[in-house]
Amino acid sequence: MLADLEHRAELVKAGVMTSVEDAVSEHQQTPLAEHVKAYLVKLEADGTSQDHRGNVHRCLERIATECRFSSLADLRREAVERWLVRNANAGMGART
Repeated sequence: MLADLEHRAELVKAGVMTSVEDAVSEHQQTPLAEHVKAYLVKLEADGTSQDHRGNVHRCLERIATECRFSSLADLRREAVERWLVRNANAGMGART
């Protein structure tokens, strides 16, 4: 673990990645469900309605399941674009 931290520090020092990118990299393997849960807590703190949070939760879960995303590292624009096209062709409305 120490070797990994030293390596990351060297990459930041060399300018290969920024300190922000280094901080983000720590979250890449965190289960996506944890990120969704944190986002829902943020929405609640912002005062959004329970209905809105439920809709957001269902949408995020559906996309994650159907695109087979389980962590941030899995997210791919192409997979979401294919999902959108497939569902639009099946009659899903733009607002959905």
